[in-house]
Amino acid sequence: MMCTIGHEKVGHAIEDAELIDQMRRSMRDTNKNIIELMKWTPGTGKTYAAEKVAIEMAADGLTTVFAMLSNERAEQEAEAMQDRFGYEAAVIKGRNEDNCADFESAKALGQAGHGVRNVLCRKCPHRQNCFESGYLSQFDDFQSGRTKIAFMPIESAVNLLKDNKGNATLKADVLVFDENPDRVAMQRHSLTIKQLNSLSTSTNSVK
Repeated sequence: MMCTIGHEKVGHAIEDAELIDQMRRSMRDTNKNIIELMKWTPGTGKTYAAEKVAIEMAADGLTTVFAMLSNERAEQEAEAMQDRFGYEAAVIKGRNEDNCADFESAKALGQAGHGVRNVLCRKCPHRQNCFESGYLSQFDDFQSGRTKIAFMPIESAVNLLKDNKGNATLKADVLVFDENPDRVAMQRHSLTIKQLNSLSTSTNSVK
């Protein structure tokens, strides 16, 4: 299930309970071939509702990935979830100079459409350090099941949830795009049926 919650105006704001109920129906929809597009007026609590439902689903063992506009927004909303609900979610940032010892090579491979994990990470001499405190260390809590919710930038979510071979590095039961994912919409991404199916299968490992 993929759910996009945008900020375009609608005729009227609705009560929180109604919004949460609509969000719950959308996020718990078991039809994996449907993408829900939800548009609400700013400030009506769309992200709050999605986070509340994600925590409910986490109690049932279901995983949710929130695709945010930036690393900063991912961190902010993870902190907000902790403050609002007392739930600690994972934050998975894209590769950068701070968390990847060979960032320039990783960046070049990614821009060329190659799978960075398969081409670079598997043979990287810094791999162990990366698992302990670098880019790969960010996945541990989510993949191990210690948390069922992760926040990450949109580009990371798209790249991790599919690749050009029909496989997924990261899998989740629900993918929520917070706000309108314009940057992704301006790019070309192909999803096979196998890739769409992977969104509704939980996993406990990263390969």
